[in-house]
Amino acid sequence: MPFHIFDYTFGKFFRLVQRTLIVSTPAGEKRISLDKSPTLWELLCLDSTREALEFVKSNMQEAIYFQSREDLFTWINSQFGKQFYGNKSSLILEFGVYTGKSINMIAEIFPKSRVVGFDSFYGLPESWNGFKYQGGFAGLFSTSGQIPIVNSNVDLQVGLFQESLPEFLTNFNSDTFRICLVHFDADLYSSTIFVLTKLEEFLEEDVIMVFDEFFNYPGWKNHEFRAFYEFLAVNKYDVQYLGFTESSVCVRVKRKA
Repeated sequence: MPFHIFDYTFGKFFRLVQRTLIVSTPAGEKRISLDKSPTLWELLCLDSTREALEFVKSNMQEAIYFQSREDLFTWINSQFGKQFYGNKSSLILEFGVYTGKSINMIAEIFPKSRVVGFDSFYGLPESWNGFKYQGGFAGLFSTSGQIPIVNSNVDLQVGLFQESLPEFLTNFNSDTFRICLVHFDADLYSSTIFVLTKLEEFLEEDVIMVFDEFFNYPGWKNHEFRAFYEFLAVNKYDVQYLGFTESSVCVRVKRKA
């Protein structure tokens, strides 16, 4: 390879690294600092970003990038909000409530919808080996059972998903309500695949799903991403990727004829 071509290629790569590798992002995850040697964890983060980039390029060419979840949900409302309201009442489900920040944000963006949040409020039921910011130990995201204050159009179902969701679905009135949007913020594969499996028979022709930790962290292919693709492998849906943030992905799933 001629030297000038090598120099150009290497220089382009290095400039990309300079733009990508920062000390920390607003969300708090660590990236490589150019004034010190990178740690193994920082290199894993870089590699996971590269893998996420390849996934976006291969599968999400028509999807829109958003800087925040709030921007993403606001766009969903602007594009699909009118479709949520027909002869049935709109129902939005969130799995993983924690302090209530995201569920209250969703409730404000969709004030005419009923929003139901599921959480034990004692944190993750098992360790999460892909956690981006600190050790992903069981019990992370616990509020010690303290229930957050939520908006008037929000209901909370307290307990593990395995306990609260089956009871909720037993009493679910499909003649009155339609599940229009599901926000998965459960992080773990086991929690996400359980919810997807239980919800499948209650989903109508199409539904919008937002996965909060879909990609772009070490181990992302083992959790929400894996659960979603296993769900698709056994159920007949067409998938349309609508939008994404640094870690969240929004998809529209429509039953195949």
